[in-house]
Amino acid sequence: MFNEKEKSLEELYRQSSNHDQLILMRFLDGREFVVKPDTWFTDENDFDETDERYEEWECGVFEIVEILSDPEAKRKVGDLIEVTYKDFPVEIRYGYLRNKA
Repeated sequence: MFNEKEKSLEELYRQSSNHDQLILMRFLDGREFVVKPDTWFTDENDFDETDERYEEWECGVFEIVEILSDPEAKRKVGDLIEVTYKDFPVEIRYGYLRNKA
């Protein structure tokens, strides 16, 4: 069975097939970005596949379109962020419409 983060990651993958869609992502540490989907891939740790510590996971890469909050001020518009089950947003809103005032 899938856990909640895996289900949410699967939904994020499905929703991200529309590369024109803007997505609002809020993270537990206060980061809040408006992003657009870039690419998806499978990543793994550095252990051999026969090692019990070996792990493989899905990664979503998103381009930052707007920064609403970045407490550490590490990122800028145009940067790419990676989303995995290890660093997954606490809130996601699909089809986000930016204020263009």
